[in-house]
Amino acid sequence: MPSMEDTKQIGQLIPRICSPEEIRKTLIDEARTWLGTPWKHNQRVKGHGIDCVNFLHEIASVSGIELPAIPKRYTRNVVGNSISSYLSQVFKPITLAQCQSGDILVFHWGNTGHHVGIVTGTTPCITFIHADNSLGSVVEQNLDTVLLTRLIEQYSLCDLL
Repeated sequence: MPSMEDTKQIGQLIPRICSPEEIRKTLIDEARTWLGTPWKHNQRVKGHGIDCVNFLHEIASVSGIELPAIPKRYTRNVVGNSISSYLSQVFKPITLAQCQSGDILVFHWGNTGHHVGIVTGTTPCITFIHADNSLGSVVEQNLDTVLLTRLIEQYSLCDLL
């Protein structure tokens, strides 16, 4: 049997014997352990500081998904759709109606996509978890009408390119 290192490639699920449902559950369970972690740009330490992109990267990694490396010092004021570009290297875009727990939401603040969250539920409404600068920490909340107007893309966690 190959080791985990033998099967580790960008965009692959590890270990490969996990079902999509198990991966989604692991991802959500891990994401919730970060609740209350303060928002801090360019940080990735549970309980001490995290931003939205590093949050996604950390949760994916623990859940067995290798994402492309994040630039060590990226800016908050992105030029172009850099988060969308980053996610589109690995994940398949989906519609909001196709979203399931563990899928990725991309929001715009200004005119580009530069905030991400992870869907935690879809019934009776979509809930998601994210590292929120304005709220100051990792929070889980409903996708309300204001946030829905900022939503620009969704990506499937389990439909890898």
